[in-house]
Amino acid sequence: MTVLHETRDGIVIASIVVGDDVVLSADGVAATWGNTSRAAARGGRWIIQDDAGVGWVLRDGRLMPPPRPLDDERADLIAAIEGQLAVRTREGAAYDGRRVAIDDASLSRLAAMAAVAQSAIGLAVAWPEGYAAGWIAVDNSRIPLPTAEDGLALAAAAIGYAAALRQAARALKDAALAAGDEAALAAIDITAGWPE
Repeated sequence: MTVLHETRDGIVIASIVVGDDVVLSADGVAATWGNTSRAAARGGRWIIQDDAGVGWVLRDGRLMPPPRPLDDERADLIAAIEGQLAVRTREGAAYDGRRVAIDDASLSRLAAMAAVAQSAIGLAVAWPEGYAAGWIAVDNSRIPLPTAEDGLALAAAAIGYAAALRQAARALKDAALAAGDEAALAAIDITAGWPE
């Protein structure tokens, strides 16, 4: 069996399955199979191609899927950027040879520790033993924080890294939103521009 597609203005308007005995005229305007002979619609031609369907577009002598709307392509790219952000967030921030969790709950705990550290540095409170014992890293090891300054440095580094990740994602999304065509979207490298 052969799939025969009728095109008009380069777009498939009808597809039919015919026998393998189909013969096309040299210009593709007429098709004959079995006892049937049909001319393509005015301005159209017949194309034989198994993997095509109504709405496909004729490009360089081959039927291709219709282009997706730019907004759909853009939405897919923005979702991929969100995926990159999620992966990097799950990996955590590098600190003292380890990784520190930077999910939303961890960032809240880091911010709370930073506030306590600032108070301890200003001598308003003592640096708590719970923080001095160490921050628990992603690998479940402890990062020693014997002083309030150590705690503040860890919090600043991890929170700063999380903010840099969000800014990198925002810059990539802005580029995707500003892209005026498919080529501009394709030129956006979503693996570039992230903080180390």
